Amino acid sequence: MTTVKKIGDFKVGRPIKYFYEEKLAYLKKLVEYINTEEYPTMPKFCRMNHISKQRIYEWAKDEHENGDTKNKYPLGEYFRECVSRMNDTQESFVEENAIKGNINVTFSIFKLKQLGWRDSPENILINSSVIGEDIARVDEKLKALLPDNEQAANG
Repeated sequence: MTTVKKIGDFKVGRPIKYFYEEKLAYLKKLVEYINTEEYPTMPKFCRMNHISKQRIYEWAKDEHENGDTKNKYPLGEYFRECVSRMNDTQESFVEENAIKGNINVTFSIFKLKQLGWRDSPENILINSSVIGEDIARVDEKLKALLPDNEQAANG
């Protein structure tokens, strides 16, 4: 027999096991939250829905079916997509508002670096020369494909 201790409002003991239907319900709530919030964050979603963000991230890593999900599609891929969409939404929000001067510059830099942005000019120069070469190759291919009169109109 398992004894469950209670500390404050929280029960302490074996971790909660979530079944497929419960995970699916959280997934639906997460999608709705991302679609309705201007700046969605995982801590806020988890606080509103009484679940730990670690649990959501565990579900996002899950790529196989558990024993309780026989003949059901694993939800990990969808949780990963939601986490990605949330990051994209945050990135867009921070970038747009930083340009407009609506949010603190230091916060903007910090958050964008968290989301994968880097400030290394040497990489930018290397990449821009590669992009220039790619554009030149595409232009040559387009010239070969387009008839002369379309080239003159677009050129």
